Parts: sequence; structure tokens; C-alpha cells
Amino acid sequence: MLVATVYLALKDGMKNGQSIGKRMMDLMVVKLATNQPCTKGSSALRWVLYIIPYVGNFLPIVDIIMILANENGQKCGDKLAKTQVISVSDYCE
Repeated sequence: MLVATVYLALKDGMKNGQSIGKRMMDLMVVKLATNQPCTKGSSALRWVLYIIPYVGNFLPIVDIIMILANENGQKCGDKLAKTQVISVSDYCE
């Protein structure tokens, strides 16, 4: 269970800001301020809200609403970490 938790917290900070699923979907997470791939620290910050009791239970629903209502398609964790999920083809260094 510890390995799964660590993976969930750090997955978007893997190589090129891509978890295994994002790599398969040609997506990546970037830091908005630097336009660089997400770091492990930012990845953990994107995920931290899920471990807060009660907040984590409702967060998936809130995230869907946030993604649809936000012009950049950012979820709550993205707002907190100042990151965004983008298509790899849209990434320019």
C-alpha cells in the first residue's frame, strides 16, 4: 500500500512530467511559471488534497466541475501547485 501511495503522489513528476497513463495518452503536466515539466514536489502538491479527510471523498466531483468551469481545464490540485495538463504536441521548451 505504501508503494501505491508513493506512486500516486509522485507519478506526474516522473520523466517529462508524465505518469504512465499520461505517457500513453500523449499528455504531460507542466509548471505554469516556468513551462517546464512537473517536478516530484509539484506532483505531490497536486495530489495532497486527496489525503485530507472528507475533502478527498468529494474531490473527484469538485475536480470535474473545476475542469469544466475553468478556461484552462485545471483541477483543484493544479490550481494549488500552479500546474496544467497539456498535450505533448503543445509543449515547447
